This record gives sequence, C-alpha cells and structure tokens, in this order.
Amino acid sequence: MPVLCLLLCLLAPVPARAAGADLEAGLERQALLKLPTGQGPFPGLVMLSGCRGVGRNDLASAERLTGLGYACLIVDSMGPRGLDGGVCTRLSMLRPEVRAGDAGWGFRFLKARPEIDPNRIGLLGWSHGGSTVLATIGRDLAPDGGGFRAAAVFYPHCGFSLPERIGPPLLMLLGGLDDICPAGLCLDLAERLNRAGDSVQTMVLPRARHAFDHADLPPVVTFLSGTAGYDPGSAQAAREALEVFLKRHLGN
Repeated sequence: MPVLCLLLCLLAPVPARAAGADLEAGLERQALLKLPTGQGPFPGLVMLSGCRGVGRNDLASAERLTGLGYACLIVDSMGPRGLDGGVCTRLSMLRPEVRAGDAGWGFRFLKARPEIDPNRIGLLGWSHGGSTVLATIGRDLAPDGGGFRAAAVFYPHCGFSLPERIGPPLLMLLGGLDDICPAGLCLDLAERLNRAGDSVQTMVLPRARHAFDHADLPPVVTFLSGTAGYDPGSAQAAREALEVFLKRHLGN
C-alpha cells in the first residue's frame, strides 16, 4: 500500500552536548514520519531503534506497519547527539533512562498532530530501544498528563532501568538463543510486573538470536559479547504477534 512519507529534513547533527530545546529541535529535524493513506485520525507508533541507530530494519518495520494503518514516527536518538556511529560499544554515552526523554518527545509530537488520534499512541523498541521503552512506560509524558496506550519490545536488556510498574499493556518478543540480552531476565521482569497487577505478554522464539528480525544479517554473526542473526520464521511469528497485540490495544 502506498504511504505518505514526511522526512523531517536530515540536517547537520546537533553536538553531543545538545540538551533541552536544542535536543528537541534536533530530534524533530532528524525524525522520520510515515503516514498511511486514507482519512485519519490514525493510531500512532513511536519507534526506537537499537544501539546502531536507525537502519534498514526500522525503515522496513515502519513501511509494513504504515501499510496496516498506523502512523509511524522513527525517532533518531543518535544523530542529534553527534553519535552517528551508534553506541553499541559505548553504552554509557546514552543510557535508556536518558533516551526515555526522546520517547516522551515522540509522544508529544504525535499527540499534537491532527492526523493522529491522541488516545491511541503506542511505543515500540528494539534492543537498546526496547530497554528505553522499559525506562519510559508508566511515566506522564505530556503537561496535561497521559502516556502511551500500549508498548512492545524486541529483545531488550532487562537487567537495568527496571520499572516497578508500567501501566499500559506490554508485549515482549524475545529470542530463546539470545546471548546478548537473555530472555530469562525479561521473563523474570514480566512475572514480577504481572504479580503487581500490570499486563505483560511474553513470546520466546526458541530458534531466535539477538536481532532475529534483521533481514540484512546472516543466520549467525558475532556481535558485541555474543551472537546475532536473522531467522525468518521467528521474525514472521513475532510480526504476527505484534500485529494482533496492536490491533487489540490500539485498534485498526
């Protein structure tokens, strides 16, 4: 299905020290918004990439979800901070609890747009972006209150920035062979949150390594302290689960 793409001017990066208004201006310049065709208002999704920054998988995911009727805002957290090479080998440069402010900016940006239903905004994150989701959900993100209606994460690290409560429903899509962000940590977190009264759904793909939905990767490749790799069956199963989850909680 054709989509209307609004590329918010990829200009020169803001210095890494950018903060406050300067950082938000940089986020707006380097964000990518894709709108479905047809009559809005549409449900919206804020999308956060992994530690390498925005890449092919993020663009392909947005294209697919826009085709299903969701407006997708890909937030580039790296460029506005002068971190164009990403932070995979220097995670201390941008911790998830700091990057959570970018997710909040994305929420406010979509909420203010007339094409978006302000009551149907979700949050998606991959790896480092998934950890950022965990550091974000449950917060009030706008001056008048309110936050994301639902959230989903692909293979986040669940060993830090752990929320006590999350509020909106959460879907965790995890790799059974992930030796970078082990599924077990996330399963423990999900159990604790569910006991506290939250709604966390988990799906462990038994053959999946880290970044299992990245079609530009080989089946196995050394990455950081472990392995990553594309598994088409796991990727398809995760996408189908995500679509069911989004339809249930955001409509469409």
